[in-house]
Amino acid sequence: MYKYRIDDETTKKVVELANKPKKIEDNKVETDLINKINDYNANFEQAKLEIEAPVYERMEDVKIDNDKIKEQAENELYEYKKTSTDKINNDTVENINNLENSKIKLKDNFETEKANMDSYYTRVKQVVSDDALKRGLSRSSIVINQLDAFNKDQIENYNKLNKELTSSINSIDMEINNAKTAQENALNEFDITYAVKLQEKINSLTQDLLDKQEKVIKYNNEITEKEKEYEQDYKKLEEELRQSNWDKELDLMAYAGKYGTNMLEKYKTTQVYNIAKDYLKTLDSAVAISTLQNSQELKKLLGEENITKLLTELNK
Repeated sequence: MYKYRIDDETTKKVVELANKPKKIEDNKVETDLINKINDYNANFEQAKLEIEAPVYERMEDVKIDNDKIKEQAENELYEYKKTSTDKINNDTVENINNLENSKIKLKDNFETEKANMDSYYTRVKQVVSDDALKRGLSRSSIVINQLDAFNKDQIENYNKLNKELTSSINSIDMEINNAKTAQENALNEFDITYAVKLQEKINSLTQDLLDKQEKVIKYNNEITEKEKEYEQDYKKLEEELRQSNWDKELDLMAYAGKYGTNMLEKYKTTQVYNIAKDYLKTLDSAVAISTLQNSQELKKLLGEENITKLLTELNK
């Protein structure tokens, strides 16, 4: 008798199908999981808990950057530095301009006096020449000597006038050089004063940051301690609730008063997550994932954070 033999590949597929977890309709999965979560949450209804997660926000660390501190100090002293140096430079420029104008006036006065001197000697020499000519003594040694004396006197007075001008100009030039030296000295002295003031400003800004840094460190350390205390208390709550076996007479209000509603709510959220995870792990992963992604009711019951964690777990 001929026997029909199923090939090995077909046999393998049949075995795989037989061993594959049975798919459950998405709507039934959703209903079953919602009921499980609601049954669990019913134990908390008598406590009338309000969802209010504890907030432990740390302050941002204060960084001390010496280059930035110096830059800030320089910016804050910018107007002081500019005003001070501008005054020194402007006063010097004004003083030198006044001295230069004095030199111009001296030269103008020299030219005027020289012109007056030339005019004077020209007139007197002309008078002597005209008088000698009238008397027929134009070639007389006396007349020649008189004219020569006027020429020498003119030259002497001119040299005297020129010497006075040169002396006055040299004196003004010395004052100009002194003004420039005084300007340089004043700027050097200001640089020292500014350096001291800049360092004082840097020290002040640095100390302000150090004070803020100390406050931030102290505050953040307090937050760390609060977090540690919170975790310790949560572990105590978790153990007590685990040992209670969720007796119908369990006084959740007492636990809320002892540990706070925030901590009790955290425990409830964690347990709801575990219930959902344990249930969904028994299902076909595609069905479980689809249910989580499409059920608005489960999103409300589990919360976005738990939904994300569950999807990550199921995709492993």
